[in-house]
Amino acid sequence: MLQFSRYKYIFIFIKDNKINFKKIKYLLLNFFKNNIKLEKNHIKGKMKKQTESKMILKIADASQINQILSLYKRVIEIVAKTSPFSLGWNIDTYPSLKWITDSVSKKEMLVFCEEENIVGACSVNHSVHEGFKLVDWKVKEPENKISSIHAFCVNPDFWRTGASIAFLKEVIGYCRKNGDIANHLDVFDTNERAIKLYKKAGFEQREIREMNYESCGIRKSMMMEFVF
Repeated sequence: MLQFSRYKYIFIFIKDNKINFKKIKYLLLNFFKNNIKLEKNHIKGKMKKQTESKMILKIADASQINQILSLYKRVIEIVAKTSPFSLGWNIDTYPSLKWITDSVSKKEMLVFCEEENIVGACSVNHSVHEGFKLVDWKVKEPENKISSIHAFCVNPDFWRTGASIAFLKEVIGYCRKNGDIANHLDVFDTNERAIKLYKKAGFEQREIREMNYESCGIRKSMMMEFVF
């Protein structure tokens, strides 16, 4: 009998004075495969808890503008290299330096920070594309109580660590605290990762609509709503 841990044992049976090495190999491979999987899940869970406990939501200030711009540039670059879909962002038009600066000056830019490092960024306000007014939302008014999240992004180094959902939940909580009764946003219908994230946070799909944006032209967008 070979003991590999406190909880699992692998028994070697000898039949007709011959050891079944194929059976041993099969058992060993499955044993180590399962334990590696458990260890990965343990590390992932630990990282998620550490991520959620260290990150803080803040209203961005002028000193963070360049860091926010660098974050958007990196996200655009990584998505272009690794994803099958187009993010539709162009740093010269949106989210541009001017857009970031205006959002910061209006105190609409939120950042998710780990100490002095910005892990995530987005803008939150009550201004939306004209196409939003044509959607059959559950909550349509008052407009000054319906917020919208724009250009939500997270540093690629923190993807799959729980940072994205933690950041999004903090933003939702921020909107609720400020008296909003619903949040509306749109996401390209090909951006499956973002759609999955928004649904996980509680957003519901309302419809798919063609939207015309300066940075990318006409694209099909999934219109999503979170009702507080």
